[in-house]
Amino acid sequence: MVDLTGKFITTMTNKESERLLRMASARGYRTDIGLKALVNKRLFHFSEFPRWISTPDFFKAPNNLYTYQELFGEEDEEMNRILSDSLHFCRAHGYSLFRIYVDEETMTYKGKAIAKGDSGDRKEIGLSIGKPIKLSKADIELLVGCPVEIVS
Repeated sequence: MVDLTGKFITTMTNKESERLLRMASARGYRTDIGLKALVNKRLFHFSEFPRWISTPDFFKAPNNLYTYQELFGEEDEEMNRILSDSLHFCRAHGYSLFRIYVDEETMTYKGKAIAKGDSGDRKEIGLSIGKPIKLSKADIELLVGCPVEIVS
């Protein structure tokens, strides 16, 4: 997980801006206007304390300036790498069919990969990756099924 604290991040598209803002909001960063109003912006600064998102109009190229692609990667490149690795696996181990399934659930991303060979051999691997989610006390009580007291 990439630490956003103290960084200036530039985006190229509204889609990148929206993803960045949703991620920052889930990590506790706030703004004085709604996140939807910031989607058209291309430069964001994430302060350390209080956790705040600002959109400076002018800046002198700081050392902590990053692009969205530098921090989070390029989607098409990553997808091509996944497909290339999958094809390499199939060729190396003699599988003729390879399927990947991934579902997003509230708390996790769950998925599985299934490889089948011509001779009928089959290999299946399941995976579950948790994701950071901001929960209220009521949400935690629903998940646990009983009242919860938070003590610090």
